[in-house]
Amino acid sequence: MSIWRNQNFVKLFIGRLLANAGDSLYAVAAMWLVHKIGGSTFYTGLAGFLVMLPNALQMFLGPIVEKLPVKKTLVGTQLLQAVLILLIPLADSLSVLSVWMILVLMPLLALMNQLVFPIQSALLPILLQKDQLVKGNTAFSFAFHGMEFVFSTFGGLLIAAFGAATILWADSIIFAAAMLCFISLRLPIKRLNNEEGEQSLQKYVRDLKEGMALVFRSPLMVIAIGSLVANFAFGMITGVLPDYADERGGAAIYGLYLASLSLGMLAGSLFAPLFQRFPLGKVVVSMFFLTAVLWGAAVYVPNVYASVSLLALSLMPIGGTNVLFSAVLQTIVPSRYFGRVITLIGSVSVGIMPLGSLLAGSLALKWSSTHVLAIPALGMLFVSLYWLFVPMLRNLRKAENLSPETFGFTAEVQGEVKMM
Repeated sequence: MSIWRNQNFVKLFIGRLLANAGDSLYAVAAMWLVHKIGGSTFYTGLAGFLVMLPNALQMFLGPIVEKLPVKKTLVGTQLLQAVLILLIPLADSLSVLSVWMILVLMPLLALMNQLVFPIQSALLPILLQKDQLVKGNTAFSFAFHGMEFVFSTFGGLLIAAFGAATILWADSIIFAAAMLCFISLRLPIKRLNNEEGEQSLQKYVRDLKEGMALVFRSPLMVIAIGSLVANFAFGMITGVLPDYADERGGAAIYGLYLASLSLGMLAGSLFAPLFQRFPLGKVVVSMFFLTAVLWGAAVYVPNVYASVSLLALSLMPIGGTNVLFSAVLQTIVPSRYFGRVITLIGSVSVGIMPLGSLLAGSLALKWSSTHVLAIPALGMLFVSLYWLFVPMLRNLRKAENLSPETFGFTAEVQGEVKMM
């Protein structure tokens, strides 16, 4: 059966599409307001830090996410976002809007995403069959990168035409529509982890330790090492891309580069079902090598439009492999531990990105931004070689043929995961 005949999945997808649209539009409008009202790069830098901070705290939210009522959390977060965003245009209309008000609201909104995204990902293996997971993750990746691409490309034009405050009125309506989609869900579970028992700080700490053990004491950690290097490399892009684009033509060119990043990830995610036909180990080795070559060419090619095109092409392999990684995690990690594991991996991966950005900004003071922007190509090359020389990774089969046993997990016994 097609995933699009699954009413619960369709409602969840439309809700995610709307929520991602709201997040993307808010990010563009809010950063613009911080820039205009604050009048200093200090405030925009602080805003970026505050937005990324909740991402680095994902690991501590995993045990909490698993205990939250799924539907109420999805609905409540959208309602709260719709209300909080309204505070900005309302304050603007009363001439009391300040940069600090926006800086307080931004991390609160980002924190809510750390509750929503793990729940949505954990619902996929519950709502879909195992052989439908790649298609389901492809659709979710399209919802994320598609909205990011649209508002990276057109967000500035919308703000110029209607004003940031007007855009945020509309953004509140988008979140309200997402809330209605989640209200209509008919889910087979109330919580990701329905175990009854003690609810205390000791239990929270124990759950957190179990999730950490599942990652750090298993072959998942072998994969995580490559992910750390890749995310550190991508973090460097944030720190140096504005200067690089400014040297090549200014703000308009910067917008083109941002759009190319989103377009490449989006297109790659749509091709993920094609990658699914081949062994995962060989896909990662070849795709990350291809990304390294295309990225290096994109940075140094003289023609700006050729550079933008090559940059988009270089991100396509990453977009496709990211979808496969999501499907693999959903297949091998027991559902009752999924919230903890995905938030831990996300926290470690995203937490390294600000360091990459900081290093890139420092290196660009001594080297040209062009040379610094080429460094991520070396990171992608490292991942390719790392998977090539680690036998367990190089020999991984097709994503749909992997099982918990592949990564050292046996079946759950009396509520516990046993490692082989």
